[in-house]
Formats: sequence, C-alpha cells, structure tokens
Amino acid sequence: MKSKPIIFSFFLLIIGSSLFAQLPPVGLWREHLPYGSAIQLAMVNNKIFCSTPYSIFSYNTTTNELQKYSRITGLNETGINAFSYDDVSQTLLIAYSNSNLDLLKGSQVININDIKRKSLNGDKTIYNIFFYAGKAYLSTGFGIVVIDLDRKETAATYMIGTGGNAVKVSGLTTDGNYFYAATREGLKKADIHSPNLADNNNWQSVPGLSSNGCTDIIFIQNKLLLLKNDSLLINNGNNWDLFYHDTYHLERMHISNDKILLSETIPNLDGRVMVLNSTGTVQSTIQSPGKIKIPKDALIYNGDYYVADLFGGLRKISNNQVENIVPNAPFEKSSGEMFFHNDKLYVCAGEVNDAWQYSYNRYGFYQFENNYWTFYNQFNYPQLDTCFDIITVTADQRNEDIYYGSYGGGLVQLSSANQFTIYKQSSLLKNAIGDPTSYRVSGLCFDTDNNLWISNYGSPTPLVVKKADNTWKAFYIPFPLAENATAQILVDDYNQEWIVSPKGNGLICFNDGNTIDNTGDDKWKYFRFGKGNGNLPDNIVYCVAKDKDGFIWIGTAKGIAVIQCPDQVFSNNCEAILPIVQNGNFNGYLFSNEEVKTIAVDGAN
Repeated sequence: MKSKPIIFSFFLLIIGSSLFAQLPPVGLWREHLPYGSAIQLAMVNNKIFCSTPYSIFSYNTTTNELQKYSRITGLNETGINAFSYDDVSQTLLIAYSNSNLDLLKGSQVININDIKRKSLNGDKTIYNIFFYAGKAYLSTGFGIVVIDLDRKETAATYMIGTGGNAVKVSGLTTDGNYFYAATREGLKKADIHSPNLADNNNWQSVPGLSSNGCTDIIFIQNKLLLLKNDSLLINNGNNWDLFYHDTYHLERMHISNDKILLSETIPNLDGRVMVLNSTGTVQSTIQSPGKIKIPKDALIYNGDYYVADLFGGLRKISNNQVENIVPNAPFEKSSGEMFFHNDKLYVCAGEVNDAWQYSYNRYGFYQFENNYWTFYNQFNYPQLDTCFDIITVTADQRNEDIYYGSYGGGLVQLSSANQFTIYKQSSLLKNAIGDPTSYRVSGLCFDTDNNLWISNYGSPTPLVVKKADNTWKAFYIPFPLAENATAQILVDDYNQEWIVSPKGNGLICFNDGNTIDNTGDDKWKYFRFGKGNGNLPDNIVYCVAKDKDGFIWIGTAKGIAVIQCPDQVFSNNCEAILPIVQNGNFNGYLFSNEEVKTIAVDGAN
C-alpha cells in the first residue's frame, strides 16, 4: 500500500533534539531549518555569523566548526530580517521579520519585544542596524528606534517624516557631528548633540537629495558615502559627487578591513563582489561562474573573502578557490508534499499559489536519510533547469525509483542509480491549454499493480497513467472541470483513484475496470456539494486521505466529509457523510465552515 504524502509547509520540524547525531529522546524537538539562502554576515571575534531568512549559523574560522542558532538554542523567533554585531558591548543584535529583537551576548539571550508589540498601522520592519556610543539605532519602516545596550531596553523613537509622520528609514550613520538617515523622503541629517532628536523639526532634508532612492549611508575614513539608485555618491562639502556606478544592481555595501565591499547582482547572470578602497579605486572583483550567484553581503577576514549568497549559503574565497560552508539541512523552505518510504524522507520544495499559478520555485527536492540531507535542483543538477515548482512525489516499490511532479516542467524520474529521466512532450503528458510549454504534473500515486497515476493539470486529458510495462494512456474526464484542474491522487483499497479537482470542481472517483486499455468498462463518479450530488460540505476540495478502515476522508473549505462506502462508490446510495461532534450542549459538523487543507492518519487510525 502506498505511503501517504502530507503537506510540508514553510520548514520541517521533526521529533528530536540533536542536530548532528543519533535520534534523541521521544518528546523533544528537532529543527530542520534551511541554510541555503544566505543574506547577511557579521564578524564576531574569530567567527563568521551568517543569517538566512529563517535562521542563523556561525562558522569558526579557526576550528571550522559550524554552530546553529534557533529557538531550540534559546532564540525567541524564527525568521531573520537583519542582524549586526557591536564590538564595544560584544552584542549580536538580531531583528526578526515580525520586528521582535534578541540580544545575543555569549550564550545569553535577552529579548526586547517593544517594536513587535507596538500598535502601529504600517511597516514595522527593521531594515538596518547601526551602533554608536552604547546604543543601537534601528532603521525601521516608520522611523528610528534607539536601543540602550547597557540597560537592554528601548530608549527612544524618532518619527522623522514630514510633519512628524512615519517614514521608512533604511540606513543611518554619523560623522561625529551629525546623524545622517537614508529615508524614503531622501537624505536627512540632525545635529548629534540636539537635545530632542524625537522632534522631526531637528531633522533637515539635505539639499539635492530630497527624493526617494536613498537606501543606505556609511562613514569611512572621514568620508560619507550614500547609496542611491544603484550609485554610490560621496560628500564633498556641499556637493554629492558620483563615487561608483556600473550596470549591476547594488544589493548591499559592507565596510570590512577599511574596504568597501559591494555585493552586486544582474538579471540572469552570476553576481559579484566589488572591493573598493576609500578613494573609489576597484582593488578586486570577487566572482566565480556557477558558484557565486546572488551575493547579498560580503566581508574580509585574514585575507579571505566571505560571501552570503542567496543561492548558495556562505561562500569562502581563498586563493581564488571557492568553498561552500553550509550546515547540513534542507536547501530552502519547502511547501510541497513529503513522502516517507523505506526509512527515507522525500521533500518537495515547490509550490503553487491558491489560484494554481506558478511560483517559479527552482529549489527542487530534498532527501533525508541517516540524519543527512541531500538536495537536487538546477544549481547542482543543470538538467533540472526547466523543472520548477516540484510539488508532488511518490516511489516505485519495485525498484526504488522516485517520481516527482513539476508544475510546468513535467514528470521527473530519479532512479536508484541517481540518474534522471524527464517526461514532457515525449510521453502522453499534454501541455496545458493555452500554455504550450507547460506540462503541469500536480498529483502522483502508484496503484497496487505498480501503475503510476498522474494528474496532468490543465491538459485536455488531465488524468494520465504510466503503466507498469512503461506504456502510457491518457483519459478524458467526463465532467466539466474549470481549467481541467486535477491535483492530489489517492488509491483506495479497491484500486480506485480518488482525484482532487481544485478551482471549486470537487472530487472525482475513477475505476478503470478489468484493464486500463479497455475504456468500455471505466466507471466515474463526481462528488460535489449537497445531497444527491455527493454530499460534500463544499465544492472547494483541498485534500483526501484513507484511514485504516478504508474510509475516504475529504478536507474542504467548509469542513470534513467521509465516504464510508468506497466498495460501493458507484451505487446511487454512496454519498459522503458529515461527521457530527458534540460541543457543550450542542452538536455540530466537524470543522464546520473551517478550511481543512491537509489530513493524515496515524497508527491508531
């Protein structure tokens, strides 16, 4: 019997505690956070701290040891937006995507949740962190927030927009006389000795720089450099002159070893890091085709370059050699199916949105075995370059081949010998109507005769089977389906296929009779809302599961339905029942009017 797929949403949490060794005691948690998308770096003594959108890890440059930091190790959130290290207080300040803050000092974590709790309509995102005189100045979506690092509390808030209104601030620095803030209203400055920096009247717009486009500002060797619209401008008295510009997009500038490191990207090409001195002279260009893709940040330590790559994790460049430094983990967050087979976990990283449109997710799929993750995507297997949005997976019990469905790129077969076969127009898979290059595989399931059933979303024949003898057959579904939408497939105890049809189409049951090739004995049944139509609580069906009694459980936009007669499904009397539960003195339908998007059945049924 086929193992059941379940949805893998955002990131994976499985029972366990050690991230590196044998399975832990039951009841403790183990995290599998992705580390393949690096976005920012910080130097902490001899350690490189690297953040991703979800997590943090450090690399000890002396021992090469990797250490992960998460809620298990004492942090208060998951989801990193910015972080920076203050050498004076020896504090790593972590700003989360929900605007919560952690101060990490050694092994101690202090939480400051004032911004998270702040009642504010608008953007509370923390974009940048600047340290000065024992305080952290946070550039946020509404202004500047000052954190007292000694008292470990919020000290002040500066709303410096016109009229004292909120304004996005994305960078801050000082030359010792003035604070300079890069804002959506342009560059603003204020006397550092002003008694009331919370008064917006003390923040004056810098002439000539009062328009949007200023995104960061730094001070290096008595020079102010402003990042504005992919150009670096330098302050020369009353003038701001061009310091650096090229055709690349400037992701970030980082001061390291008195050098200016510019992380640059360009569409459809590999990125690079430009190393400038304080006069604007380019001293080095750090690039490596296929290895440095989208650099988001960079720094220098002991003559080596470290690059945070959105498509590669932490890269170390030493003597023109590129080393990939990433903890063993899923490459990226995952929103597709999971499938467990023969002590291996298979995970799909792809996704589609609620309207069943592409997300163009190219992170492929992952495999977890013996506490070790491997990943397969276009970055390490170029033959997968057109197989985006991989959302469904199943296994051939005969030979351990794994099949993955790409929503747009067809069917991917990975053999036990690690060889790929990709099925598109060479098979009976059809392109989606109106989208001639798209072969949308949205559901996979083997039956008990080792036939692989495939949902071919949007095709004129949206149900396809790759038979055990490797011949193919496609089926027209005899019901009017919006977009010819088919998705999850489940095979029941009677070798019948249950097919979820998104876009409000309902649920379909199919029995191919005595032989697949003879369509004369095929049977179809359509389950929709209302008695006499299948008795679903709603036509929007999200998922199906089979319990140990063989009953079919259906998750809809308005609760649960159960089909208890799969052996007689094609009789007129077989309809879904709506389970009733008692709530206090009242009875009601199970999860009535609630969206049920995934169902799994445990060992106790």
